[in-house]
Amino acid sequence: MKVRDKLIRAGARNLREYGYPDASTDNILTFPVFAAFFLEIL
Repeated sequence: MKVRDKLIRAGARNLREYGYPDASTDNILTFPVFAAFFLEIL
């Protein structure tokens, strides 16, 4: 598994823990609210 994939999985998990239950590896880069937090990391 690539580092990018691991970061995406960890990011989705963290967003769910912080109160965003709909965050997933499928939508973390496309949903504007999630992407705003996460794209800078990648």
